[in-house]
Amino acid sequence: MLLDIGGGELLLLVVLAAVLLGPDRVPPLARKAARILRFLRGVANNATEKIKTELGPDVADLNIKDFTPAGIVQGLLPTGPDPELEALRAEVEGMRTEMARVQLTTGRPLTRPRPVAVPPPTPDVEPEATDQPPTDDPTTP
Repeated sequence: MLLDIGGGELLLLVVLAAVLLGPDRVPPLARKAARILRFLRGVANNATEKIKTELGPDVADLNIKDFTPAGIVQGLLPTGPDPELEALRAEVEGMRTEMARVQLTTGRPLTRPRPVAVPPPTPDVEPEATDQPPTDDPTTP
């Protein structure tokens, strides 16, 4: 649709027009706007019909909406279910069923073991104690 205006928005526009233009000028302007929209729709319909007749019966089912970005994307997307995707879904569902059966048989939930945090190894050799305080001078041993 050219203008996607709902009932609430249309009512708001009418009220704003009545406030801004005055109640005596709104009806003639509304009639002019309606005539302009009717004219534009007629031009668009005539252009569509002319294109269909000139291109021949091969494009008799021509729809202008197919040439919008949304129509182009929808035309490129697959329309039916993907067989590979359906096979994967069936395989996953089979795994779920098997897991539920094993869980009922063993009475234990099937969960992955949680990783245990391992502390870093501590050195077995302690550093040598020296009587001298540490210095920043690299030439001093």
